[in-house]
Amino acid sequence: MNDFADLAPFIGGSLKRLEELLEQREFRQVEELQPNLMTGDYSSEIWLRAVGTHYLAVRIDWMGHRQRGLDAHFHLERFPVHQFNMYILGPKGATVEKFDPFTGRPCKRDPHAGVVRDDS
Repeated sequence: MNDFADLAPFIGGSLKRLEELLEQREFRQVEELQPNLMTGDYSSEIWLRAVGTHYLAVRIDWMGHRQRGLDAHFHLERFPVHQFNMYILGPKGATVEKFDPFTGRPCKRDPHAGVVRDDS
C-alpha cells in the first residue's frame, strides 16, 4: 500500500494504539525520541516502512514542539528511499509528501494530529 489508509482510520487519537498498529503493519522504529540540545526541543520518534522506491514515515512528536506549544501529535509522510539521511536530519531537507492523519490519503497541508499519551 502506497498510502496510510490501512493505518490512519484506526488510530483514534491514542498513542498506544498508534504504536500497536505500526508494529502490526511492519513499520520499524529508526529514531527514538531524543532531546535536541541545540534547540531545547525534542527530535521526533520515527517509524518507517519501505514501499517500492519510497518510505512511508510516521513521525511522532511526544512532547509537541516548544515553539508551537502543541501537545503530543504525529505526522504521516512519504519520501524517497535515497533521501533517508536527509529525512532523519530533518524532514525539510527531503522531498516529503504529506498524508491526512484521519484518512491516510495524500493532502497538501502539514496536519498535526493530536494523540493522547496513553502509552504508560
